[in-house]
Amino acid sequence: MKDDEFSIRLAKLKDEKTDPVPDDEELVHRFTTAFATQPIAALPKVSYHVPDNAYNEDYVEQLLMDADLLNDSDCDDSSTLPYVSMLEDTFVGKEELHLEEEGSSLMRQIQDEVALEAKYQDFAKKRDQDLERRYLALKDDNCNLTKCSTPEQKLHGQIPSPMQLDEVYNEMDSWCCICNEDAIYFCEDCDDRFCNECFIEGHQSETADYEASKHKAKRLNI
Repeated sequence: MKDDEFSIRLAKLKDEKTDPVPDDEELVHRFTTAFATQPIAALPKVSYHVPDNAYNEDYVEQLLMDADLLNDSDCDDSSTLPYVSMLEDTFVGKEELHLEEEGSSLMRQIQDEVALEAKYQDFAKKRDQDLERRYLALKDDNCNLTKCSTPEQKLHGQIPSPMQLDEVYNEMDSWCCICNEDAIYFCEDCDDRFCNECFIEGHQSETADYEASKHKAKRLNI
């Protein structure tokens, strides 16, 4: 029973018409149509060049004049002004307007600097005149004080006489020329001062020079 049922179903499947399997070329065509895009090099070129006669200069100039008239009048046409502004931006250029504003700003800055410099010059001139006037007044006061003072004034007391060279005391003059102790003798031949020990050793001892033993010395008053 089961074998007969299976045979009947198999016969029905054979009788049914099935679509033919597409070949490789058809599959490639379907895939290209669904997913592929046209290469950029194959796209038609678009020209962005604006021809010289793309607009009428007289027409643009007339529109700009109309815009000036609209600005001078009290009427406000909201539909015309944006169009005129667009034409100004297109044919006049925002850069030129920016340069004009920058030039005006620079001119105002120069005028302010010139005005400040002129103001400072006036201040300096006034200051110099004030200083000159004060100097002349001070000079006149000085002359008046000089005239009012006595022409001659006598000095009180006597002018001290200058000190002589021998009056100048130098502490080093009282030292021994050898050991810097206090000198006791002055040798006239050596023209030096000696303490007692150095004088005896240099002039009177056995090691003293023969000529030095003949030197004359005097005792200092201490």
